[in-house]
Amino acid sequence: MNVYKFSDDLRVVHNEKLVILASEESRAWIKISDECFDILNKVLEMNLNHSEILECFELESDKVYFDNLLKNLYEINVLKNKDDENSRKIESLYLILTDRCNLACTHCCANAPDLTAEDELDTEAMYEIIDKMVQLNPSSITISGGEPLVRPDIWIIMEYLKSKFDGKIDIMTNGLLINEDNINNIKKYFNSVSISIDGVDEESCKIIRGNNVFKNVIKKVEFLKANNFNKISLSAVLPNNENVRREFEKLNKNLGTKSAIRHFSHQGRAGENHKKIAEHMNKYLRDRNMEEKNIIDWKAYISTDKRDIRTGACGGCESTLSIGSDGEIYPCNLLMDSNYSIGNILEINDIVSYINNMKIDSNKGYKAFIDLKQCNNNKCIDCSVKSFCWSCPAECDDFLGKEDIFEDRCDQVKSKLMSVVWG
Repeated sequence: MNVYKFSDDLRVVHNEKLVILASEESRAWIKISDECFDILNKVLEMNLNHSEILECFELESDKVYFDNLLKNLYEINVLKNKDDENSRKIESLYLILTDRCNLACTHCCANAPDLTAEDELDTEAMYEIIDKMVQLNPSSITISGGEPLVRPDIWIIMEYLKSKFDGKIDIMTNGLLINEDNINNIKKYFNSVSISIDGVDEESCKIIRGNNVFKNVIKKVEFLKANNFNKISLSAVLPNNENVRREFEKLNKNLGTKSAIRHFSHQGRAGENHKKIAEHMNKYLRDRNMEEKNIIDWKAYISTDKRDIRTGACGGCESTLSIGSDGEIYPCNLLMDSNYSIGNILEINDIVSYINNMKIDSNKGYKAFIDLKQCNNNKCIDCSVKSFCWSCPAECDDFLGKEDIFEDRCDQVKSKLMSVVWG
């Protein structure tokens, strides 16, 4: 019979005399009383198996209740077998080949430098990074930047990666440098291409990406298609209007591409320019006689049905990692900040052991990430809906330094979540 322990990804929130126990792994949750939670903690400390726990109760009704509770908590991964060892399986890795870029997008989260900057690591260092990445045995590796195609030795690096790794390799790019000279390499080395377009026409695209980018990206998509490369997705940050979103879906359908609509970020240059971007986006909507809205409508993403409410989930450091252009390792490509660096891959001898044995008491960057993920910041730590508020830790990190935006979001989201989750 099982001897239980709480899962490492357990999230606990309290409200009055009730407690919610949630699993980040399953994203499911159960609400119980404070009294039951105290009893549960006590019996787990006693190292009793399932049957022995039930024998602690005199009333048959209590035995039935806790029998069902333990089974349900185990089913949704709030409880685990005490002997289960936690092992990380990194499924996806991101490799940032360069921070440099041939564009200067107003919404660039990475605040990418221009082409005059120098890459931090040479080809040989990239080889060493690849040797260590493949030891983690990921299913996929995504090449990104900056703009990865500006790196002059990219095809030498890709040949080396292909010789060491037989999994799925994707690239994230602005697409503008795809041409006759590299199309065969695109087809040879990449399973898919993700292109940022940030608009449904020239006017909407230029708000973020500049003049003439939209039509040139469309030409590149058509060029890829003409050369029998069909696994293409287009990603975009769009003006906040349902008609625009439908137009983006239609654009992708017509092009035969997949759509990926991204939320507006406030990182990097986006944080500096968000007011100007919002003004331009709303002017675009006015010019098209469309309804203007805030650049993000946070409440719209929250269901009024508690069955649809899920706890926040993030695979950072568990199933995904991102390697920066300098070799620093981050939880994901959206949290590439020195506060969350868990080490430099070039300085780690046994990367598999290093990742598997990473603990919050011995890795400052990992602890900072876990604190962020569990909302242990001063603003959120005592909040009774924090387990459900942030779908992505990077979004929380994004807003923590922006008081007015944070408070506006909190006012909108908290009241709705309180009503749905605790009401």
